[in-house]
Amino acid sequence: MKLLPIAEFCYNNTQTGTTKITPFFTNYGYYPRFIPTLGTRNDETPDVSEYVEALRRLHEDLREEIKEAQMAQVEQANKTRHPDPVLNPGDKVWLGRKNIQTT
Repeated sequence: MKLLPIAEFCYNNTQTGTTKITPFFTNYGYYPRFIPTLGTRNDETPDVSEYVEALRRLHEDLREEIKEAQMAQVEQANKTRHPDPVLNPGDKVWLGRKNIQTT
């Protein structure tokens, strides 16, 4: 249990295959600092409205990337799919007995 926070931190700082961005950056719009600054931060703090707008744009871009990835996956999956057979009442079919319980 002592290593769980470290595992979580590592997972949240690993790029995803779909978006090529880490979950941490996706949620906060910046990457975490690995070195403590001890209160000597000189960076300008962005205006809250600018920060929110930047996160909104980031999330829109990520949604588009995810949609594109999903469409590519659908296209690949559909290459090997065959249409369902047309079955009519009275047709004979083979059944797998895996889910059929008998005595």
